[in-house]
Amino acid sequence: MQPDSIPLVTIAIPAYNSEKYIRQTLESALNQTYPRVEVVISDDKSTDRTAEIIREYMAKHDNIRLEVQAGNTGPVRNANLAIRMGKGEFFIILDHDDV
Repeated sequence: MQPDSIPLVTIAIPAYNSEKYIRQTLESALNQTYPRVEVVISDDKSTDRTAEIIREYMAKHDNIRLEVQAGNTGPVRNANLAIRMGKGEFFIILDHDDV
Protein backbone atom coordinates (compact mmCIF):
# COMPACT_ATOMS: atom_id res chain seq x y z
CA MET A 1 0.00 0.00 0.00
CA GLN A 2 1.34 3.39 -0.98
CA PRO A 3 1.14 6.44 1.26
CA ASP A 4 -1.80 8.75 0.63
CA SER A 5 0.63 11.65 0.24
CA ILE A 6 1.44 10.40 -3.26
CA PRO A 7 -1.23 11.66 -5.70
CA LEU A 8 -3.50 9.00 -7.18
CA VAL A 9 -3.43 8.72 -10.97
CA THR A 10 -6.51 7.38 -12.75
CA ILE A 11 -6.11 5.49 -15.99
CA ALA A 12 -9.59 5.58 -17.55
CA ILE A 13 -10.31 3.00 -20.23
CA PRO A 14 -13.51 3.23 -22.27
CA ALA A 15 -14.04 -0.22 -23.80
CA TYR A 16 -16.32 -1.80 -26.37
CA ASN A 17 -15.88 -5.23 -27.95
CA SER A 18 -12.19 -5.14 -27.17
CA GLU A 19 -11.43 -8.76 -26.28
CA LYS A 20 -8.71 -8.79 -28.96
CA TYR A 21 -6.70 -6.00 -27.25
CA ILE A 22 -7.90 -5.58 -23.67
CA ARG A 23 -5.32 -7.93 -22.12
CA GLN A 24 -2.44 -5.98 -23.68
CA THR A 25 -4.04 -2.69 -22.74
CA LEU A 26 -4.49 -3.77 -19.11
CA GLU A 27 -0.93 -5.09 -18.96
CA SER A 28 0.30 -1.74 -20.25
CA ALA A 29 -1.73 0.15 -17.64
CA LEU A 30 -0.67 -2.14 -14.80
CA ASN A 31 3.03 -2.10 -15.68
CA GLN A 32 3.49 1.59 -14.93
CA THR A 33 6.34 2.53 -12.62
CA TYR A 34 4.32 5.20 -10.83
CA PRO A 35 3.39 3.74 -7.44
CA ARG A 36 -0.25 4.85 -7.01
CA VAL A 37 -2.47 4.07 -10.00
CA GLU A 38 -6.10 3.04 -10.35
CA VAL A 39 -7.48 1.59 -13.56
CA VAL A 40 -11.16 2.24 -14.23
CA ILE A 41 -12.98 0.72 -17.17
CA SER A 42 -16.39 1.60 -18.57
CA ASP A 43 -17.57 -1.24 -20.79
CA ASP A 44 -20.13 0.05 -23.27
CA LYS A 45 -22.24 -3.16 -23.21
CA SER A 46 -19.76 -5.26 -25.19
CA THR A 47 -21.11 -8.34 -26.94
CA ASP A 48 -17.83 -10.24 -26.75
CA ARG A 49 -15.70 -11.43 -23.78
CA THR A 50 -14.37 -7.97 -22.84
CA ALA A 51 -16.00 -7.81 -19.38
CA GLU A 52 -15.08 -11.42 -18.60
CA ILE A 53 -11.41 -10.77 -19.37
CA ILE A 54 -11.42 -7.59 -17.26
CA ARG A 55 -12.95 -9.53 -14.35
CA GLU A 56 -10.06 -12.03 -14.60
CA TYR A 57 -7.66 -9.14 -14.05
CA MET A 58 -9.80 -7.71 -11.26
CA ALA A 59 -9.46 -10.99 -9.37
CA LYS A 60 -5.67 -10.47 -9.33
CA HIS A 61 -5.44 -6.67 -8.98
CA ASP A 62 -7.28 -4.60 -6.40
CA ASN A 63 -6.69 -1.34 -8.27
CA ILE A 64 -9.04 -2.16 -11.18
CA ARG A 65 -12.71 -1.20 -11.28
CA LEU A 66 -15.25 -2.06 -13.98
CA GLU A 67 -18.66 -0.66 -14.76
CA VAL A 68 -20.68 -2.32 -17.51
CA GLN A 69 -23.24 0.01 -19.04
CA ALA A 70 -26.87 -1.15 -19.29
CA GLY A 71 -26.93 -0.23 -22.98
CA ASN A 72 -24.56 0.98 -25.63
CA THR A 73 -23.97 4.69 -25.00
CA GLY A 74 -21.49 5.46 -27.80
CA PRO A 75 -17.78 6.25 -27.64
CA VAL A 76 -17.87 9.83 -26.34
CA ARG A 77 -20.38 9.20 -23.56
CA ASN A 78 -18.61 5.98 -22.59
CA ALA A 79 -15.30 7.85 -22.31
CA ASN A 80 -16.97 10.46 -20.11
CA LEU A 81 -18.43 7.69 -17.93
CA ALA A 82 -14.97 6.16 -17.52
CA ILE A 83 -13.54 9.53 -16.48
CA ARG A 84 -16.31 10.05 -13.91
CA MET A 85 -15.48 6.70 -12.33
CA GLY A 86 -11.98 7.87 -11.43
CA LYS A 87 -10.95 9.18 -8.05
CA GLY A 88 -7.47 10.34 -8.99
CA GLU A 89 -5.95 13.77 -8.82
CA PHE A 90 -4.56 13.20 -12.31
CA PHE A 91 -6.25 11.43 -15.23
CA ILE A 92 -5.28 9.85 -18.48
CA ILE A 93 -7.49 8.17 -21.06
CA LEU A 94 -6.18 4.92 -22.48
CA ASP A 95 -8.24 3.62 -25.37
CA HIS A 96 -9.11 -0.06 -25.22
CA ASP A 97 -6.79 -0.87 -28.11
CA ASP A 98 -3.81 1.24 -26.98
CA VAL A 99 -0.85 -0.92 -26.10
